[in-house]
Amino acid sequence: MKHKLKQFFLYSLGITIAFLIVLYIHKNKNVFSVLDSISPLLVVVMIICWLIIYALRGYRIKLLLQLFCVRSDPREWFGITMVGAMSSYLIPQAGFLAKGGYFKTTKNLSIPNYLSTQIIDYMVLFLSNSLVGISIIFFVNIEPELKIAITVFFTLFALCFVILYFIRNLGYYIEKRFNSIKAISIIQGILLVYKYPILLFKLIIANILSIFVLGLWYYLAYLSINIHIQLIDAVFFGIVLNFSIAVRLTPGNIGIQELILAFLSNLLAVKYVDGLTAAMILRSISIILSFSLGILFYFILLKNFVEKN
Repeated sequence: MKHKLKQFFLYSLGITIAFLIVLYIHKNKNVFSVLDSISPLLVVVMIICWLIIYALRGYRIKLLLQLFCVRSDPREWFGITMVGAMSSYLIPQAGFLAKGGYFKTTKNLSIPNYLSTQIIDYMVLFLSNSLVGISIIFFVNIEPELKIAITVFFTLFALCFVILYFIRNLGYYIEKRFNSIKAISIIQGILLVYKYPILLFKLIIANILSIFVLGLWYYLAYLSINIHIQLIDAVFFGIVLNFSIAVRLTPGNIGIQELILAFLSNLLAVKYVDGLTAAMILRSISIILSFSLGILFYFILLKNFVEKN
């Protein structure tokens, strides 16, 4: 009886989410109107870029789960990424909770271990973005003083990852000082990545590939409104916006990323309004794909969950 109630709740939740998606799109039809005047070919290429970006995010999840001997197939690691993207548009941090809940329920992944995977993911993400940022910053068309400040910022983030390796005994200090088993479990999980250099290398490569595809995505958005910026500038935009994911104040970071992109555009002497237009184009594509694929994979993964339970 309890199992049937759980299934009923999950299916009802899926139907409710689908209804909310339709309601959201109906109330925000004007947001998607920016796609009407864009070349269909450009839209298709931007969709492909978006899918590659999220496929690489899913692949990172697959790699991180391997640290704890948890296997996942493409349906799971790509599917849960789509569900997470959709959930994040409904409630801030909902994607984080959705992924954690799924892997705890279907893979018996403990909460501390899941938190470890998420922290590692952010660490490697920031490290990769910092390394690429340092390597391209002096080719970006911004003021020299700003280049130096940004280089210092990126260098500090990269050093944090290196420093953590040398203080890997911190977990034992916390255990002795605070007697926090959960904290120890999380920290030991984080430090586990240093024991697998090949896996760490794969994570960094996946992130670097994602950075350049993300840069192409932004480049195409500007191109779609007849504004030509250098691809390397677009890659720089992607790096800065990747750091903005640490600030999740609104569902899907709506508004925050748009303002950042408008500000970055102004650094290249591109009008704020053009930066906002490019951001709205990308947001429209992201919302449509997140909701359509998210609800599809919600029911696919729900079926998988029911079969295993």
